[in-house]
Amino acid sequence: MERIYVQFFDQTEEEVVALLGGVGDPEVYRHQGVVQSNDPRYDAFLDKIDAYARSRLWMIQPAGPDAAP
Repeated sequence: MERIYVQFFDQTEEEVVALLGGVGDPEVYRHQGVVQSNDPRYDAFLDKIDAYARSRLWMIQPAGPDAAP
């Protein structure tokens, strides 16, 4: 399992709306977090994006070992 930086829709952290390359400015990128690659919220996000975007996800690097859980 890999840890991936994400942005959630709101503070409930129920829906992933974006993948992030790392921790960003919390004033600009609100509701940030880290999920595991097998998290159902991450799977739901992947199901919503188109095939072209999904084919480019290899460029997203997993969060490092010191990233927030």
